[in-house]
Amino acid sequence: MLSTAVEITDKKLVEEKLLDSKDLLHFAIDAVDLGTWDYNPSSNKFSANDKLKSWFGLTPDDDIDLNIATKAILPEDKPRVMEAIRHALLYESGGKYNIDYTITNPNSGQKRIVHAKGKAWVTADRVCYRLNGTLEDVTLSILTQRKSVQNEQIIRNMVLAAPMGICVLEANSKNIEIVNQRFSEIVGKPASTIINKPFWDVFSEMKLDFSAHLEKVEQTGVPCFVREVELTLNHEDEGKTVFATVVFSPFTNEQGTVSKIAVWIVDNTIQVTASKTAVESEYKLSLMIIQAPIAIAILRGTNYLVEIANSKVLELWARTEQQIVNYSIFDVMPELKTQGMKKLLDHVTTTGKRFSASEYPMNVTRDGIEETVYINFSLESLFDSDKNEKGVMAIGVDVTQQVRDRKEIEESEQRVRSIVENAPFPIAVYEGEDLIITLANQSILDAWGKGNDVIGKSYMAILPELENQEIFNQVYSVLSTGIPFHAKNQGVDIEIGGELKTFYFNYSFTPLCKISGEVYAVMNTAAEVTDIHLAKLRIEESEKRFRDSVQQAPLGITILRGDNYLVEMANEKYLLLVDKSASEFIGKPLFDSLPEVKDTIEGIFQDIRKTGNPFYGNEFPVTLNRYGKQELTYFNFVYHPLKEENGEISGIMAVGCHFIIKLP
Repeated sequence: MLSTAVEITDKKLVEEKLLDSKDLLHFAIDAVDLGTWDYNPSSNKFSANDKLKSWFGLTPDDDIDLNIATKAILPEDKPRVMEAIRHALLYESGGKYNIDYTITNPNSGQKRIVHAKGKAWVTADRVCYRLNGTLEDVTLSILTQRKSVQNEQIIRNMVLAAPMGICVLEANSKNIEIVNQRFSEIVGKPASTIINKPFWDVFSEMKLDFSAHLEKVEQTGVPCFVREVELTLNHEDEGKTVFATVVFSPFTNEQGTVSKIAVWIVDNTIQVTASKTAVESEYKLSLMIIQAPIAIAILRGTNYLVEIANSKVLELWARTEQQIVNYSIFDVMPELKTQGMKKLLDHVTTTGKRFSASEYPMNVTRDGIEETVYINFSLESLFDSDKNEKGVMAIGVDVTQQVRDRKEIEESEQRVRSIVENAPFPIAVYEGEDLIITLANQSILDAWGKGNDVIGKSYMAILPELENQEIFNQVYSVLSTGIPFHAKNQGVDIEIGGELKTFYFNYSFTPLCKISGEVYAVMNTAAEVTDIHLAKLRIEESEKRFRDSVQQAPLGITILRGDNYLVEMANEKYLLLVDKSASEFIGKPLFDSLPEVKDTIEGIFQDIRKTGNPFYGNEFPVTLNRYGKQELTYFNFVYHPLKEENGEISGIMAVGCHFIIKLP
């Protein structure tokens, strides 16, 4: 028997090491949750580990035809994948295979975004005989990245489309990263000249007043509001003053650190100017009323005996002349004493200082019934030639109805203001054909007044009252065309608390696009301008009330201004008295239209402007050219000086009661 033996110790050790290496490789692959695959181009067979097969919904078979294996790839991605495989099999490509695509498990329907990476192996004849590699599930990272890009796009679009000025700063360097068009308009600097520059280098004139606010926002992460501050900004060529509300709003990163700061500027110049104009207009109207011959009483002595009381005062106090003249006002109307009126009169007589009040509440007994009236009135000390105090003149007008009306308006306006008072501006995003609300900040929730449970619901279902207001059509137009829509001072009816109310907004609908350029949603931004609109209406109403009062007066009234007595206003009754049309008389110097009265009247006007005392004409003779002839007429009239706030006489109001022709 022949026996041979070959020592295979080294071979066995190599095999064991290979098995150990293979086990370690499988352990590493499982640990990182990778799929592995191998493709044979010559047989078109595809093999993979269990992880990859479970993702693709493949059977446990070792080798599968490539066409079957790739059925899980989304149709829109499959051409790219096949082209990438074909390219990797070319010797010239270097054999590299690297691609992202989406698969759908045919069994569970679960979608995954995967990253495939591999290498082709070639023979000495440059023929590819194998392509293998790994597959990684990158769904979470890709979706996170896409959401981050989408959120950044929404923020950028919100900033750029906002109806108020916004710029975004990098927190540490304070470099300006984003600037919208409205911000550039307010500060008077093109965006190209300030982007990527330090904020305080660009706006050094604001640093002293605002740097502490900005630093505090960075340190605390709490927004800062500075309302209606007066700013003098260095525009391109000159300084410009605006009234603005400035907001510093922080953006925090994942670590909770402030990484960016938004600077919001709302230009309130128009609103502030309108408010000042309204106040000035109302004050001028008040001066006109105070100086008119209405509601006047003269009080004398320490007991304030009523020396004179005209008909308007008697009507206001609900007393007759016999009941009150030569009696102490507090004996006849004791209810005034308990309301502090005596203290006011004592103060005026003691100090000599004028007292005035608007919409002063006063309880007056009329026909045995006590009621509250509101008056605009003033108390003026009267002095003799030696400047000794000789009494008090009270002038007033009943504004009870106006106060009641205004309080109703103010209560209504307060309800409206409470909806939007705490928001910089409203923002919402509507997605898809059903306009599903996917984003709505507190400001717009307050503006809608429908509660906070609106996310995921249709814009049309939340606000059905907008259906006939063209707003939904505007949103759909932006959704279909991608062209933004802007509206200014637009009235919008919104149902709040079961009541349909009208608001005025500057609003925009801006398209939001995917990376591909497809419009997937519309962003709604707005700024409420109701107060500005109402302020304008109030100004117009104040002026109209005064002019209507003059035009409807049963007496002839005209107002003259300036050194040449320019006719500012004349009602129909006055035009009839002087036999002139409005075009012949209004807007022209009085003595150009009526030269025949100059010698008679000019001296009176000069004396009124010099002394400040009115002139009363009773059956005053005046020669006028009217009705085609010159005739001597007699008038009852009053020429009353019109004074500005500083006491300067700026004009004369003429009131003609009637005329009498004296017969020989």
